[in-house]
Parts: sequence; C-alpha cells; structure tokens
Amino acid sequence: MMWSRIARVMSIAVMASTVALNAGAQETPSSNPVEALQRANRLAMAGAWTRSVPHYEAAILKAGQTFPIAYFNFAEVLRAKKQCERAVLFYQAYLDRGDAQDVIEESRQNVQSCLEGGAGMVFEGEEPQLSEGDPRWVRVTLAAGDAARGRIEIDGFPMFFSGQERQLWMRSGRYQVGATFVDHEPLQTEIVIGSAPEQQVELNVEPMLFTGSLKVLVDRPGAKVRVEPRELDAPQRAEVEAFEMVAPWEEFRELPTGTYFVEVTLENHHRWIRNVEIERDRPSEIHVRLRRMLPEAIRPR
Repeated sequence: MMWSRIARVMSIAVMASTVALNAGAQETPSSNPVEALQRANRLAMAGAWTRSVPHYEAAILKAGQTFPIAYFNFAEVLRAKKQCERAVLFYQAYLDRGDAQDVIEESRQNVQSCLEGGAGMVFEGEEPQLSEGDPRWVRVTLAAGDAARGRIEIDGFPMFFSGQERQLWMRSGRYQVGATFVDHEPLQTEIVIGSAPEQQVELNVEPMLFTGSLKVLVDRPGAKVRVEPRELDAPQRAEVEAFEMVAPWEEFRELPTGTYFVEVTLENHHRWIRNVEIERDRPSEIHVRLRRMLPEAIRPR
C-alpha cells in the first residue's frame, strides 16, 4: 500500500488549510472537507485505519467531486481492512473522476487484486464459509437512459458524475442507489445484484415536467382546431388529452413540452395538418390560412 501517496496528498491539504489537526483532536469529522481529508490521512498514516473511516466518508460526502484522491485513499484503507466489497467501488469512483495517470493505473491494479483475492479480501475478521450461490463479483452495466449530466450515489456516497452507461464491478447483494440528473426527477431505489457473471441495471429516471404554450390563429372564424399529444417529453407526468378549440383562439394555452399533432378543419375548405413542437418556456404561435375547395360542380374528376 502506498502510504507515501497519502503523505503527499496530506501535504497539499495542509497548505490548503491553516487548521492543524493532531492525534488528540476530537473524533467528530470536520464539516470542512479539506480538514476532514487531512485528518483522515493523518490517521491512515498512523495505522489507525478504523478511526480514519468516518473522516474519509465526511470528506467524500462534502466534496468528493472536488477531491477525487479522497476516493483512492479511502479505498486503500478499506483494502487494508480486507473490505474489498467497498474498496472496489471507491477505486472505480476515482477512475471516474481522477486524472493522475499513476493513481489511475494503481486503482485498476488494486481492483484486480480485490477481484482475485477471493473471500479473504472481502470480509474483515473471521471469514465465513462460502458455498455455491453466495456473493461473488459481478460485472454490472449501469445505464440511465438518455440522461447525460448528473451523479449516481451508491449506499449514500456520490460515486459517478455522468449519466453515460458504465460498467463496474460490484459484489452480489443489495444496494441503495440514488440518481440525480439535470432536467430529471431525483431517483432513489434499491438494486439487487445477483450471482450471475454479468448483470444489466437500468436506472429509470423520469424527465421533469416542463411546459410551453400554444395558440393557433386561423384566418377563418368558426374553424375547428384539434390538438392531440403525440410524443411528450415526460409522458409519465404529463396529464394532457386531445382537445378542440373553435377559431378565433385568443389566448395561449399552457402545455407540457413535446410533439403535438394539430388539425384544422372547416366545411368547404381543405384540411390543414402539422406536427408542432412545444418547447420549454416558449410560446408557439401558429398561423393557418385555409384554402377553399372548388365547388362540387367544377372539381376535377
């Protein structure tokens, strides 16, 4: 284990904070993530791995995205404690966020070390007797549909910071997963990782409900305007059905964003149809000119 790396990172944290922490300081983690990380590193270097855990957790919860090295250092402590089940998650979180090539390579090697270490690298203390069907490492594909920006939490800790499909190693078991993506409703769910070698997990985040507005101006009073939702951006949340208006349509009508089919009809006039996009916070004003049909007697046959 490369405690020299923790020492190097700790010196950076010292420069960032004027508050000195010593071995006799209060064990309650600091609300300042720099101080929490500094304290965690001091304890880890002194071999107080268990005492360092809450301080690493506090630093990651407060500013894991800002200090990705906290994930790596915490993973090192967990691996030293033979808690590879958690360590692998935090190594992979560093791989998602970190940019130091030597630490990236070391994280990959340590993930592999955990995968190959067997049960002895997963359980702290007395190792239970494993049988067929007991927890094992699973290659999990985690997907969140078309969500692009946001973060994923596993068991309360921010781990990944994009909505792109990703593959990661997880031990079989139950996990609490949270997903927060831009323009989507927050998701909290439990996922169950089985014992198959591979597993696909879909995080079904729902788009937030946004609205725009529509008004259809027809050059013929009395024309009937029919509006029918076709493909809404938030179909599970949008409660809108087809409706009809009679020209003149004088005020904008608020509608959930998405695609609508608009049909305008009037006796003795050609039917007018269009697909109309309702965009977020934007009024859509449609102008319709109806063409009169030729009299029946002179229509081409």
